Amino acid sequence: MPSYVNGPVRKEGNDAFTFPVGKTGAGYRFCGISAPGSTGDIFTAEFFRASASALGSISAGAAPLHHVSNCEYWDIDEDGPGSPTVDVILSWSNLSNCSILAYVNNAATLCIAHFNGTQWDSYGGLGSAVGAPWPTAGTYLDWC
Repeated sequence: MPSYVNGPVRKEGNDAFTFPVGKTGAGYRFCGISAPGSTGDIFTAEFFRASASALGSISAGAAPLHHVSNCEYWDIDEDGPGSPTVDVILSWSNLSNCSILAYVNNAATLCIAHFNGTQWDSYGGLGSAVGAPWPTAGTYLDWC
């Protein structure tokens, strides 16, 4: 099993990056971003084994989003100057206590959401799942 940080990881620069995050009891649950445009771009990411729906409701215009996880979520924040656009990559594993089999039966219906401080918004569009084979383990890519 790969090593991971049980807390936030900060990254500065214009390279693509995989955040080695996870939680004790949940294991390695990495996320990543494509290359931002500036060497001054800063991102922080953390994985949480907690209910995303407990943070707030889904905003009225968030289609195609209709619910968020009751089991786990990632927090990926852009902390630097500017507003870089990146692709976001999230991971899953059927070894998770939050097995994707219990929550998702069609990868084509997944989308990444953004919590705006009070509500969840759809962030980007429908992405694509890449696994070996679905739904054993893999990543989910969304264009933001």
